[in-house]
This record gives sequence, C-alpha cells and structure tokens, in this order.
Amino acid sequence: MDLYRFIVSTEEEEIPVVAAAESEEAAFRIADREIQHNFLKKPKITDIALIEKKTIRKTGAGYLIQARKSYE
Repeated sequence: MDLYRFIVSTEEEEIPVVAAAESEEAAFRIADREIQHNFLKKPKITDIALIEKKTIRKTGAGYLIQARKSYE
C-alpha cells in the first residue's frame, strides 16, 4: 500500500489531499471522494495533481503539509 499526496485545484483555492491506496487509480478516486465528503457543495475541480508517493512500511509513512512552493 502507498501514501499519495495531491493538490486539488478549484476555481477558488488549492486543497491538499492525502490518500492511502493500493494503486494510483484508486488514490485518485479516494481524493475525489474525500473532496465530495468534506464540502456541502462540491467545488468545481479544475485540476488534481499527484505531488508525491511513498510506500507505507511497517514503521509507517507520513507527509508534512506545508504551504505550496512556487516550483510545485
């Protein structure tokens, strides 16, 4: 299983999303589902960018979510 970090861009903002999934395709579905579940009205998504992928090991895996840098 892997941990995926996304930036979801809408017309109004950029939203960081982290998903644990068996495949990249499943991770994109999870990211979309999490956006739907966390907003009363689903925002219009303009882009979903996969920023980083890490393998989850027995000791775990994680991401530090920082403000987006201009080079990302």
